[in-house]
Amino acid sequence: MTNLIKKLHINPLIFLLSFWVFFPIKANAQACPSVSADTTIATSCSTGISWTGGNLNVGNGSSGSITVSNTSGDSIHGSGQLGSLNITANSTVFDNQNATNGIYFVTGATIPSLVNAGTINTTSYKGDATFSHGTITTLTNSGSITTSGDLASGINNATGGTITTLTNSGSITTSGNGSYGIFNIGAIDTLTNTGTIFGSSGGINNETGGTVNNISNVGTISTNNSLHFPAVDNYAVIGSLSNTGVISAVGNDTAGFYNEGGGCYHCHQ
Repeated sequence: MTNLIKKLHINPLIFLLSFWVFFPIKANAQACPSVSADTTIATSCSTGISWTGGNLNVGNGSSGSITVSNTSGDSIHGSGQLGSLNITANSTVFDNQNATNGIYFVTGATIPSLVNAGTINTTSYKGDATFSHGTITTLTNSGSITTSGDLASGINNATGGTITTLTNSGSITTSGNGSYGIFNIGAIDTLTNTGTIFGSSGGINNETGGTVNNISNVGTISTNNSLHFPAVDNYAVIGSLSNTGVISAVGNDTAGFYNEGGGCYHCHQ
């Protein structure tokens, strides 16, 4: 190669730069850290974060586009007594592996605050954007929470899970079969929506064993499915539902709100 460059009278520096442009060397993906104390993720990483303590910030507002992902498990896996999780604008938590999640909290995990101003996105079968068996005091979404896999919900408050205050002013949308914007088997005290909650099989599903004390909607909760699923489907207990926005579903025999369970007391729409 060196003799060829000399024979062709090519400047070696120009040759190397040209080679790099047309055949760039791919850098190895950066590993994510394990987090047990206050940490800010300022660069993209692709091995998932094991979070056991401290506050966790994804992006710092000035670091540009940041993506946290995992090729073999949950992108953020939280356990124990945790601090707050803050996902800033232009930052993304992404997962595309079957039966793994964007954010996952195990039984016993406690989270005082989860704030998403960026994007939480999953694309796989049973890959929920947020899946929790733990205790979340406040969950606030002003960004985008999306799933496209089958049986994959935007927020899954699972068995034993508790959310004191869930507020959505952004977008929670799912497009896979059997997927819900919000799926609840645990306990939610107050759910307030001023944005958009859309699920392919329902915007909100309060499943058997679940409790939602209060739903207040001034935004849009909807579904669009040929199987005539309701936008809000209750199999358990909803204390009150107040609607001054839009709750809608597709089909002449499909209700925006359908009560199949223990009761919905003081529900108005």
